[in-house]
Amino acid sequence: MRSKGHLVELLGSDYIRGIALLSGGQATAALIPIFSAPVLGRIYSPADYVLLAIFISVSQLFVVVASLQYRHAIIAEKSDRRALTALGLCISLNAIIASVVLLAVVSFFLIKRELFTVFQNGWWLLFLPLSVLVNSFMLAVSTYANRLERYKIMTSIQIVAALLSVVVPIWLGLLGWGGNGLMTALMISQIAAAALYVSWLFADIGSNKRRIASYRELKISALRNRRFPFFTLPGVLLSSMSMQVPIFALTFLGAETALGAFNRARSLVSMPSTLMGEAVGQGFRARASRQYRETGTCRTLMVKSMLGMSLLGFFPFGVLFVWGEPVIALYLGPEWKIAGTIATILAPMLYLRFISAPFGAVFQFTGRQKLAFKLNVVFSILIISSVSYCLYIGVDALGVITAFSVAYAAVHTVQLITSIVIS
Repeated sequence: MRSKGHLVELLGSDYIRGIALLSGGQATAALIPIFSAPVLGRIYSPADYVLLAIFISVSQLFVVVASLQYRHAIIAEKSDRRALTALGLCISLNAIIASVVLLAVVSFFLIKRELFTVFQNGWWLLFLPLSVLVNSFMLAVSTYANRLERYKIMTSIQIVAALLSVVVPIWLGLLGWGGNGLMTALMISQIAAAALYVSWLFADIGSNKRRIASYRELKISALRNRRFPFFTLPGVLLSSMSMQVPIFALTFLGAETALGAFNRARSLVSMPSTLMGEAVGQGFRARASRQYRETGTCRTLMVKSMLGMSLLGFFPFGVLFVWGEPVIALYLGPEWKIAGTIATILAPMLYLRFISAPFGAVFQFTGRQKLAFKLNVVFSILIISSVSYCLYIGVDALGVITAFSVAYAAVHTVQLITSIVIS
């Protein structure tokens, strides 16, 4: 009876209400591109998504480095004042690193322009620094908003960005822009979301009379939280590189159709689960980190949350695994049949990721950054070696994707077990 009382208390808590609000907003943001996918699938071909896939992959690698992973300090800090200082540190580092990326990209463009003509419309890579800047800024500010439990503003911005990412490419696609329409929509949605976060941040600082951190405070914050760039950054960077391995492998094979289909299938299929996972993860981090600081454990909360995620994802991922190919082909159009095949291959891996990903933050607020780094090194070696071996023996594009999916399924299983143990 006591455990039942705890469950009732948990279900009626601010934690669950916060997750419900985030999940509702996340679900709305996810449904917008899902419902528009049949239209986009008949306007754009897999080849139109090639540059978009490469651009996003490279951008995500730089975003990982942009704040040196100091954004985790925003959650880990014991006071809101220190959390705001950590946010200021992240924004400062974002600006510096984005400037370095800008200098590097412009230099390469001026010296070796042929690098930008490998793919059609490769000049879009000149916008890479701007994408890195706005994405790293949004990541830091959304972490700060999550700490303050400002769930309404977070979900509102996500919905606005989702709407723009659908309306703009449909409009430009009908005008015959092709891949340029997809890239334009990406930049517009990112800039608009960043502008909304800027507006909210200034309003929050002004209304609560929060003081901007001084240079000395930023320096102290950087030293106090130095474990994040030393241990978290290398591990997360390796993990991010591992996620992009199929993009670079398919590029190496010259399999443009498979590359575009892989990018579209992975983003479309994983979008609902990723958004739901982020909602649970954001709510879990705020509650679990506080609980861990107060009691030294958050295992009960973690196990209950994981069980809920496993039940929530079992049916949709099961359907995807069994009937993914005909469903995707019917939904996106006959030209996208290969995307359905890829979705079926990725289904088991995505299900395990759906369960485990929201709880990766436990390594950060429990002080297990060294363990996370060691695990990420082993995981990255496993994934990169698996895909590289497939390339070496001459496996085709679908074989490469299968090797990636199997390796990552093993990774998420180990992460799941380890997270429970250390919580």
